[in-house]
Amino acid sequence: MHRHSHSMGEVNGFILHVTFTMRGQTFRIISARRANARERRSYEEKA
Repeated sequence: MHRHSHSMGEVNGFILHVTFTMRGQTFRIISARRANARERRSYEEKA
């Protein structure tokens, strides 16, 4: 079973929410999308 992790960051002016898993030494992206309003606020408060 693989554990999913989440991360957010800014790329080309957009805040993205990325879900990924680790397989050995490799990051495997499961999904990447623009962050919603709640996620953007949370990201901006912590940045």
